Amino acid sequence: MEEEQVILHRELYGEEETVTCALCEQVVSRESAHLVPGAEVGVPDAEYLYICDACYRDLHKAEPVEPEIPR
Repeated sequence: MEEEQVILHRELYGEEETVTCALCEQVVSRESAHLVPGAEVGVPDAEYLYICDACYRDLHKAEPVEPEIPR
């Protein structure tokens, strides 16, 4: 995010509600971030790190889950 967007995001959601992705440095809400072991993302010194959903999918080569359509 651009600096202005980061400031706005933190003003709206608060400092405690946002985290920075350890891989792409994108600021995301703590609720949408994934907490993964540091060794899993190449940082063995860190016990756990937050990563965004896109980096988590890339890391696990997972496809986004499509919602089921009722028939």
